Amino acid sequence: MDCVTLPFRRCLTVLFFYCLLIPFTSSAQHFKEDKITISGAIKNFDKEKNQHTVVFLINSAVNGTIKKTEVVDLGGKFKFESVIACPQDVVIQYDEISAEVFFRPGDRLNIELGGNPSFRIIEGDLARENRMIQEFLAERAAGKGYIKPKGASSLFEAWAADYTKYDAWSKLIKHYNTPGVTGDSISSFLSGYKMNELPVVSVPYIEFLSGLYSYFTRQADAGKSALFAQYAKERNFTGLGGLFSDHIKRKTKGLTKDLLFTMLYMDALNGEQLAEFKVLWSREPVFNPYLKKKIFEKSLELEAYLKKQQVKDASTLVQIGHTEGQSVLDSVVRRFPGKVIYADFWAPWCSPCMAAMPASKEVQQYYKNKDIVFVFFGNRCSDESWKATIANRELPGVHYNLSNDQYNLLASKFNINGIPHYLIIDKGGKVVNGNAPGPEQKESLKSELDLLLKQAVIGADKP
Repeated sequence: MDCVTLPFRRCLTVLFFYCLLIPFTSSAQHFKEDKITISGAIKNFDKEKNQHTVVFLINSAVNGTIKKTEVVDLGGKFKFESVIACPQDVVIQYDEISAEVFFRPGDRLNIELGGNPSFRIIEGDLARENRMIQEFLAERAAGKGYIKPKGASSLFEAWAADYTKYDAWSKLIKHYNTPGVTGDSISSFLSGYKMNELPVVSVPYIEFLSGLYSYFTRQADAGKSALFAQYAKERNFTGLGGLFSDHIKRKTKGLTKDLLFTMLYMDALNGEQLAEFKVLWSREPVFNPYLKKKIFEKSLELEAYLKKQQVKDASTLVQIGHTEGQSVLDSVVRRFPGKVIYADFWAPWCSPCMAAMPASKEVQQYYKNKDIVFVFFGNRCSDESWKATIANRELPGVHYNLSNDQYNLLASKFNINGIPHYLIIDKGGKVVNGNAPGPEQKESLKSELDLLLKQAVIGADKP
């Protein structure tokens, strides 16, 4: 997956689970953190045959996806604890089992896995509602119509009604986000959406909210395409964020607006765009107290992160001034004659780039003391963010921070359409693979590098 020249780091596949209880009014938009507990056992657990870990996924707009793994003890028991701010879904995964359960802050639940049925709720808070939810989801998966269960609580009825509604709406917003669908076709649809109420949230509601966010970013492109293209090329986050903000402000209000702006601001902060965030915040703050608190906590965390600029000895920072992109690459070849060079084009705001860094460290350690140099070309990021990321993540290697012009020239020469992107240069200074395997493709990468390390220096060709 590449990060292309788009606004902020958007990971819209992440689900943003928010408060769900009964249909809320604007006076009930409060978040209150408390602990949840899931205890359970594996039916007929066999320590020699059965899986020994249970995975729990908790998702939120302010923290992204939190994945926690709990170890099953020798007796087949496990326990999971976490803190949530509002009622939400938690996904439980064990072997081939995947189940969603519904929690309010402070709730406890006892479950059983691996029996018949494979997922069973034993007892606990909202045990009855969760059993009904499991039955509801199973019937939908089987293509059956909804039949109201006997003794259904008002909470379950509200959950099921909103699940059905937002399942349809999420499909509709997906249609509006389809390339080629033009016009402001969403306006009439949004007029019937109660933006200042928090519905009973389910996965379809989150897909709808994420789709709405994606729609406004897409409309910013369509509405002012020339300006959008200019901002995107320059990676002008303030300009891009301003375009998105305009659409969100004009089309939404209340809590929905606060949720969408929270997503926008957390994208900016996760992409280490602190100055840009402050400009955007000054124009359009978030008013929900809990969301505001979490955004400020993230901004303070980023400020502390950016202040750390001292890199370890394994990292070398090279200042390159205003030389042209090709000259930068030529200088790298001249600096490391007779060496194989593995070049990584990356940026702190690029989540796939950062996800590959642990594997990159492993590859560098594997080739330590060999005739190979690992060079990293940061691009379209501030020196502050570039240095802080290298320092905080302890990224070894030789690092250059390219200007926009330097990156654009190299991207044009080597057909780089997005990052991360990798090049391999042989001992003679020739680019032998302009689209090399990433460090996570260990075997294919090692195969290429090992072959080049065995070759003698033939000449000093230009890249």
